[in-house]
Amino acid sequence: MLVGSHFTVVGIGSKVAGSDTGVGTVRAAPLAVTGRPGTLQVRLVDPQTQNKSAGMGACTGDSGAPAFEDQDGRSVITGVVSWSTAANNSAGCGGLTGVTP
Repeated sequence: MLVGSHFTVVGIGSKVAGSDTGVGTVRAAPLAVTGRPGTLQVRLVDPQTQNKSAGMGACTGDSGAPAFEDQDGRSVITGVVSWSTAANNSAGCGGLTGVTP
């Protein structure tokens, strides 16, 4: 997976960290690979906010959700959500999304 590769994470977790708001509602977040992806973990970010302000991403309850990679116009499941941060790597949601291949 190359930096900038496009992913879509689809989950049913909360909309706000530490809250039950939105739990059970299917939402999709279009994200991009950031940093140096490795074989054990891929870090995704909202390409609009780049982890500098709140954006799209996984949240509480999204662990295990599928991460689809765009491969030549096809969506292929290439990992599952394992964690998330808020902007600037603080606790919460909308910053980074960690995916385990």
